Amino acid sequence: MNKNYRAEHKWLFNYLIQHGISEKEAEYAVNRITNSIRQLDKYCCDNFRFSLNGENADRYESIRSMGCCGFFDDTIVLKSGNIIKYGFNYGH
Repeated sequence: MNKNYRAEHKWLFNYLIQHGISEKEAEYAVNRITNSIRQLDKYCCDNFRFSLNGENADRYESIRSMGCCGFFDDTIVLKSGNIIKYGFNYGH
């Protein structure tokens, strides 16, 4: 990765734990998100967005629409039934 996102990953992990996600599922989600960013980070990623179980859906779409160039959005359905939607823009 061109940028060290360690602080963001720690924040996201803690956020998931605080919202009732198990450590195992939180680690899985953070790793999956990290791998997505790594695949495209050479193209300058920004406008990161995240939603847990539909919370902040309006904000998510607002951030998405502010981006330019390419975009990446994905959904993770955890075994617990919780749904994480995440994305970012790239390619500036």
